[in-house]
Amino acid sequence: MFLFKMKGIQALKYVSILSGRSFRKLHDKLPEAIQRQLSRHKIAFGTSAVILMYIVYYSIVHYDTCPITGRKRWISFTKDQILVLADMDRNQLMDEYASKIIDHKTPLYKQCKSIVDSLISHNQDIDIVKKVDWKLTVIDDPEMNNAFVLPNGEIFLFTGMVDVMSDWQELAIVLGHEMSHAILGHVQEQQSFAVFGELIVVPLLAFIWFLLDDFAAFVVYSIQQFMYPIIFELGFKLPYSRQLESEADEVGLMLASKACFDPRWSVYLWDKLALMEATDALVGKSEIDFEFSSTHPSHEKRAVTLEERIPEAMKMRLECNCPNLEKRSDPLVKAHEMRKFAVNIKAQVKIKEELEQLQKPKRNESESSVASKGEEEIKSLHKKLELLEDEYDKLLALHDQETKLLNIKDQKKSILNSLWS
Repeated sequence: MFLFKMKGIQALKYVSILSGRSFRKLHDKLPEAIQRQLSRHKIAFGTSAVILMYIVYYSIVHYDTCPITGRKRWISFTKDQILVLADMDRNQLMDEYASKIIDHKTPLYKQCKSIVDSLISHNQDIDIVKKVDWKLTVIDDPEMNNAFVLPNGEIFLFTGMVDVMSDWQELAIVLGHEMSHAILGHVQEQQSFAVFGELIVVPLLAFIWFLLDDFAAFVVYSIQQFMYPIIFELGFKLPYSRQLESEADEVGLMLASKACFDPRWSVYLWDKLALMEATDALVGKSEIDFEFSSTHPSHEKRAVTLEERIPEAMKMRLECNCPNLEKRSDPLVKAHEMRKFAVNIKAQVKIKEELEQLQKPKRNESESSVASKGEEEIKSLHKKLELLEDEYDKLLALHDQETKLLNIKDQKKSILNSLWS
């Protein structure tokens, strides 16, 4: 259905181009007196007003309220249409991973299933949770660090994600987050947003080919074809996706808290992932992603945002008559410790990148000129790097006497195993 709609919109684009061009040709053949009365701009603005009124009407008809959060949103896909897509995705995934699906009798599956059952049973006050037929599939793929839930309640969990977890509490946070996407109808919302992004281009193309001559229209159309996807992606689609992820974080935290899991592990989880990302960047395994080009908020931002929600989550947990948490085992302590390491390591990575750029000869530039330019800046960066390395070593010394050495490029001490073991 989604592909049908997208192909239909693609066809509409071509129709709008042909229509705009045809109406321009007809307009140019009209007598001059009529052309003066019905100029292209008047026709374009009049048509715009009609289309705008239709868009307003269409938006009101398809206006929807997000469950739980009450956020207003625009939906063009029905739930039945999304469920058809979800069933197709489910069948494809089951075929693809048929040989890797873990048996329901294994201890790993039973443990994961108990977490899912707890999340479901303690959130029966949410109408959608009761109506969805939740099913768990655990897939044995250590390389796949992922978990997701389809709109029909099919939960897919890969062992690569389980391996990253230090405690089952973290897995409850992850599953609560993914189940929230299904509860809140985020797939339905994202597909609708994608259609809307394509739909608004249709009248624009008609105006371009009606107002401008063929050559000018082709030039503007070519620029639009190149620029619009980038602008829409960075300016609208990705920020919108990050908003939905943050919403799922907060609702998932609520689901886990009501199920008597420890919400503080949510902060620990994202601070740990931030540290892993920073460490991978330090040893050259990967680069640190920029949030503006990502579908998800940064790990650091998610940790900080969720930490602000901890008092509310703890209160909700108390209202559900959950047992008291151990005060001597507070995951926030280690989370804050990992956050300091992550900040330090990312600062080191940034300085090393700056040094690499400064010391790299540009085209037609000799190495001697590179050495002579920016010497003070290079010395300053080296000094900052030394200070960060000293701070790193002090943090490491304070952390644990049993931290082991890890053979990485710069022979730095590994903090990873001890921090989240």
